[in-house]
Amino acid sequence: MTTTPPDVEPGFDPHKVRGIADVKRSTDDRMIAGVCSGLAKYLNIDPVVLRVVLAALTFVGFAGVVLYLAAWFLLPTDTDPKSVAAHWFKLDENEEQVRTIGLIVAGVLAVTAGAGIFDGQWSAPFPWIGIVAFALLYVWVIKPRRAKRERAGHTFTDPTADGLTVTKVLDPKEPKTPWSPVLTLVTISSSLIAMGGVAIYANAHDALPWTTYAVTALGVIAVGLLTSTFFGNGGPLIPIGALIAIALAMTAMLPSSRIGQDIYPDSTGEIASSYTLGIGELDVNLDNLSNPSQLEGRTIKVKLGIGHTRIVVPSDANVEVHSTLNAGEIRVFDRTVDGTDNTLNYDAQDPLAPKLTLDISQTLGNIEVVKQ
Repeated sequence: MTTTPPDVEPGFDPHKVRGIADVKRSTDDRMIAGVCSGLAKYLNIDPVVLRVVLAALTFVGFAGVVLYLAAWFLLPTDTDPKSVAAHWFKLDENEEQVRTIGLIVAGVLAVTAGAGIFDGQWSAPFPWIGIVAFALLYVWVIKPRRAKRERAGHTFTDPTADGLTVTKVLDPKEPKTPWSPVLTLVTISSSLIAMGGVAIYANAHDALPWTTYAVTALGVIAVGLLTSTFFGNGGPLIPIGALIAIALAMTAMLPSSRIGQDIYPDSTGEIASSYTLGIGELDVNLDNLSNPSQLEGRTIKVKLGIGHTRIVVPSDANVEVHSTLNAGEIRVFDRTVDGTDNTLNYDAQDPLAPKLTLDISQTLGNIEVVKQ
């Protein structure tokens, strides 16, 4: 008994796992470039849903704009097998690799932009590093390599039966070379050298947060990945870059990129209006001040991502406390709450007298306010 196999779309490989890089922009039912309608066909949902989501993301750090432009640039239409990027840079067989890496980078940029990473928290100009690096890569690597391949084509003569001579051009495709660790080792070494340069700068100037080093390494790895799309052998760089990108994205959700233990006030004895830490222990001791009257009428804001916040106030201080904690325990003097979505407020003993107001917010851990 003979069975007829089901129809499949031309070029479909049943052994290939389909991913977001297989999406095609739609040439019908589109409003701008067909990104939303094409993705809607791929997901089998109404394109209106995606347009609403994209519009909402546009107001979150322009994440929607980043994603849409990347999709327009990297995804082909349903009537053209090549994307805009492939036409511009003559990517040929490297198009799929560039498309996948480009979409991953765009996703990371969208997440970090939406989370506020580029809102003045980092001193390293991460977006411009990538742009300059890609420009140099195109001028010194991509363009010369493309010209070399075009010159490498050669002809041969094929005699026919009627005596005519036909000249044919061979496709100068390079044979596949075995995997080599050279590119990975060079990229990792370059990352370490770049981070060393950042460390030298930090020692000569103000200390830099660890995210600056991570961004520097990620920029070098991005250049290595782009290089690997033309020379290959960059597979190990993908998980390394992904781990760094995930760590940076998680840090963006914290109030600060700093990690460690902070004890205040410092040797100057000055009281700041706010104290912030990403992960660690934040200890603010207001009991041993040389001039306790400087606390009267003050509002001190304390923000911690993950860890332990401990604030010590004088026993006779007129204190008002507003504290919030997503998960963990809050203890303010003789009151305690624990669990998730915690809020604990403590009113000043004398509402008419000058008071010290503590505004504490934390994501995960413990908050403790005590009197000495």
